[in-house]
Amino acid sequence: MSGSWHAVLGNIDLFVIWNLVLTGFLLIKVGRISPRISWIIVSVFYVLSLIFQYVGTTITINMQ
Repeated sequence: MSGSWHAVLGNIDLFVIWNLVLTGFLLIKVGRISPRISWIIVSVFYVLSLIFQYVGTTITINMQ
């Protein structure tokens, strides 16, 4: 697979997922946010990062 999807699939990494899990737990413990809300926030940030990475890679490929 090449192009923009290659960059998006490259974002699915063990350390990225571990960072999201730790962020979710820290929002629960430190931020005192309910677990449901904290996991929704983390998942929205992850989906937004995938979208921005796809769009950025698409723009970069089209500029070349």
